[in-house]
Amino acid sequence: MSTFQDLANEIVIEIIRSCNPASLRGIHIAQDTLCNLRLVSRHLDTLVCPILFATLRLEFWDSDGYFRDKDRLRCHNILVALTTRSTTVFEHTRKLVMRTEKLFWTHDSRSSSIAQMKRFLNERISDIISALKNLQSIEYFYSPVYDPPEFPVNLIHTLATLPSFKNMTLHFIENQSWNIHIPQSFTLQPLSNLAVFQTCWGQSKSKTFPLDIASLLARCPNMIKLELDHLNGKNEHDITLHHIFRDLDKMEMDWTLETLVLKGVVVRFEDIGKHIRHFNNLSFLEILFNDHPLASTTLGHICRLLQENAIFLKGVVTDHPEDPLLLHYLSSYSGLTQLHFHMSEDDRNSDMILNQVYTLILPNHINTIEYLKMGSDKESRGWEDHPIMPKREHLVQLLKCRNLKVVEVNSKIWLDELRRRCEDEDEEGGGLDGYMDSLNMKSSFEMMLNRIRRLGI
Repeated sequence: MSTFQDLANEIVIEIIRSCNPASLRGIHIAQDTLCNLRLVSRHLDTLVCPILFATLRLEFWDSDGYFRDKDRLRCHNILVALTTRSTTVFEHTRKLVMRTEKLFWTHDSRSSSIAQMKRFLNERISDIISALKNLQSIEYFYSPVYDPPEFPVNLIHTLATLPSFKNMTLHFIENQSWNIHIPQSFTLQPLSNLAVFQTCWGQSKSKTFPLDIASLLARCPNMIKLELDHLNGKNEHDITLHHIFRDLDKMEMDWTLETLVLKGVVVRFEDIGKHIRHFNNLSFLEILFNDHPLASTTLGHICRLLQENAIFLKGVVTDHPEDPLLLHYLSSYSGLTQLHFHMSEDDRNSDMILNQVYTLILPNHINTIEYLKMGSDKESRGWEDHPIMPKREHLVQLLKCRNLKVVEVNSKIWLDELRRRCEDEDEEGGGLDGYMDSLNMKSSFEMMLNRIRRLGI
């Protein structure tokens, strides 16, 4: 009889991967399971290590979000192992998640060990990062309030020395009650040749950070994903795409950008049009919370320009789905895999937009669409704020989309529209009560299945 040891390595690796957590809550359980697997045999240890140590988390807190002595001890042991080079397991590390404000804001008086760890981490961060010689990606939660000014400087400088490092996600840890100023010493200047750059920041008072991003982009000709999330777009320091892209033309070669996500960034049509040669490979575009006066038509004009240059997106996310040029663009080709329309809760045109999506857009993408989400993200606050029940012809289109994996359609149904629909439903039985019962189904898929059974489709 075959034993576990007789299985092919590929099968064993898939079994090991199944131990990985599906959420943060399961991280520690999964780590314990993988650690136990390492002890079974040298063969399993060889297979487990690349999976167990692929992502290294130095967050200095436990899964509940509170600083714990046990978690601090775990991080301390990892830091010592990295600085002393006492193990080779971290050669498998490809991604580092680092969040240090929990440690740095803890008062030294709590214990001498905390004070020692703060000094150790701050002074040895360069050695720690250098030990991760195969590191490709970092997700760094930066606190301008609590992280020592020299800490991010040394961190970024050392990352820039790693030949394998290509992806950076930078979160600014902020609070609305704080008057935050990014230290002048903070800079992205050492970085270059990144493939992915993602950042999320809010009220940090820095006029130079957007310019720092602009300079970085000009040093990254092979960038494939750029995500800028400005949480407080409406303030005295509006971030404009014009300034972010100001140095793009300094590059001799065209960009290979595939994904562009802009949230809270002021976007004009001209900002893309001026640099259209850099977007020949663009496949995903997300623009949300654009504070420009012409924001309602900006994406449509951009899409028309993309169409003129034979650029057809596979994914679109917008909070201005009413734009006629956008709707025309999406119905002019095939190949869309993801569509997300954020709709205003009080938008009376939402039903019209949904109808155009079902009748004009979806028919062109029935073989490719995988993710479809339309409606307000706000929770419903009244009986008229229920998911819209797809009409028969809409259901027919959805059923044709064989690759569809996610469907979420929510929108405010105005009272008169709801009554009209209920009258239309009378022929099928149920009237208002029956319609409301169908709206209270557990999921969109259950609602669709219920409707399909009733209509005999």
